[in-house]
Amino acid sequence: MSWVRTMLVVTLVGLLLGRSAVVLAPPAPAGVLAGAAAVAGWVVALVAGRRRVAALAVPVPPPVGSAASVVALVTFGYALVGVALVTAP
Repeated sequence: MSWVRTMLVVTLVGLLLGRSAVVLAPPAPAGVLAGAAAVAGWVVALVAGRRRVAALAVPVPPPVGSAASVVALVTFGYALVGVALVTAP
């Protein structure tokens, strides 16, 4: 259940970051790159989360593996893109 909530939050943050990339719209190439980074990060986090949810469906789930670190790195990437969007002239 916690991974499902995590994926919902990652989706919400991705949507907000994508909206910021469109609304705050720095020069065209930077806005497009920020939007692409938001979508790519969302896809990576979603795949990692879905793999973990599927692994938890078995009676004895395997160790966490890389799913948590992948989601953490995507979240950090979202923060960097958000800072870049806010500080862009």
